[in-house]
Amino acid sequence: MAWPAEQIPAAAAAAAAAAAAAAAAAAAAAAAAAAVQGSVHVWVSQQQQQQQQQQQQQQQQQQQQQQQQQQQQQQDGPGVGVTG
Repeated sequence: MAWPAEQIPAAAAAAAAAAAAAAAAAAAAAAAAAAVQGSVHVWVSQQQQQQQQQQQQQQQQQQQQQQQQQQQQQQDGPGVGVTG
């Protein structure tokens, strides 16, 4: 799907907000699980998993942004099928 140039930052911001909300939910779940289990080791391992998930989300966002930019460049390329 092609994005107009002015919509790319908005789409990226929306994706970042969604990732932040997901990270907050994951943090709340990890905190609840740690409270139930009462284990520092489990809490630490959950924090590490959460960090990995955040890194994966950030990588996915970067890939999406790159794809959007490439699509925009293709759209802005030389005109095709010009009638004269």
